[in-house]
Amino acid sequence: VMCHNNPDPDTIAAAAALKSIFVHELKSKVVIGYGGIVGRAENRQMIRRLKIELTGIREIDFEDHSFICLVDSQPRTGNNDIPRHILPHVVIDHHLLKKETRKCLFYDVRPHYGSSSTILTEYLRELDLAPDRKLATALVYGIKTDTGWLSRSATKVDLDAFNYLFPLI
Repeated sequence: VMCHNNPDPDTIAAAAALKSIFVHELKSKVVIGYGGIVGRAENRQMIRRLKIELTGIREIDFEDHSFICLVDSQPRTGNNDIPRHILPHVVIDHHLLKKETRKCLFYDVRPHYGSSSTILTEYLRELDLAPDRKLATALVYGIKTDTGWLSRSATKVDLDAFNYLFPLI
């Protein structure tokens, strides 16, 4: 599961949620990857305190992985370091749909949502998988930071996800 470069709380939380789904439902081994750096101190603290394992892209051999997902980003947009010859199998994002994304095996792009964490929260709910305290905390933080603390770009679905998660943090 690849985050966008220099990952922010939304992409980190969305990746952690997707990893949780794959581990729980498919018993799969999952690596969360990223390009660039985790530069902001609060993002490094989020990863450390919530025990979210991230692997730098230089340590990832894409040929060793049978399935590649991209969250909070889309192929060939310039904000992720997935090699150009590799098209992710799955893309989950809340930004405007890009042409290249339509070539992926599966994509769920919802530009009317304020965060990718909201989309992954809906997946967890549909699968009846209650997130543990750490994952719920990550998702709440992802929603809050990408929506301007629920004031800038939050929609009803973001508020619903937040209200579902908040008692679990």
